[in-house]
Amino acid sequence: MNAAAPHGNAGASPRAGLTVLLVESDPERADRIEQALDGVPGLRVVHAPTVAAARQRLDAEAVDVVLTRPDLSDGTADDLVGTMPVARAIPVIRLHDAPAGPDMSGNRIRLDTLRHPERELPFKLLEIMRAHQQEQQDRARIEELETLLRQVRTRVSAVYHEVNNPLAIISGNAQLLLELARVMEIDPTLLQPIEDIEQASRRLADLLQPLSAIRDTLREHGIEPLENPRDLPE
Repeated sequence: MNAAAPHGNAGASPRAGLTVLLVESDPERADRIEQALDGVPGLRVVHAPTVAAARQRLDAEAVDVVLTRPDLSDGTADDLVGTMPVARAIPVIRLHDAPAGPDMSGNRIRLDTLRHPERELPFKLLEIMRAHQQEQQDRARIEELETLLRQVRTRVSAVYHEVNNPLAIISGNAQLLLELARVMEIDPTLLQPIEDIEQASRRLADLLQPLSAIRDTLREHGIEPLENPRDLPE
């Protein structure tokens, strides 16, 4: 198998297809699995015989999926998974020759159930990978929606604050002027502009109530505003 280019190589060309890291301590079984996957277009298999070698591969190059046995010469599949970076979210598929026990977790392919492993294994592998990719896409959509809702709450809170505060001052002063005008018995014709201001401020206050309701609903559902309002899109 050809070695893959490490992450971050200057001038490296973009990767095409998918890279499968096969972690298998038995050379004969590794050869059989590699042969089964060899004819799949766009699929590249790299082999690591131990957990330690697999960790080095994961650090050195981009891997799309890990195909491993539960038990390896220097550890287990769980040992490998426990040290993999969570942020990369690489699917790990465990290969079994017999039914997995109740303590085994993650994706599994039972080789003993495949009548023609050399033909069926690639399809099983791609099926699991497609499901993983769909899960990642769904997760990305949820994250995008959460970001959008955080932007909405930030914008709504800012608009409510920037409009409500000066509006309260205008409304309060208008009411004060009305009271003074009545006490001082000012010409009623002069009261009309002040009353218009006070009524307009009340209408604007009513229009702000839906914004307040949206803000409160987002807060009740745990949607926090952006830490830095400058992150809002223009």
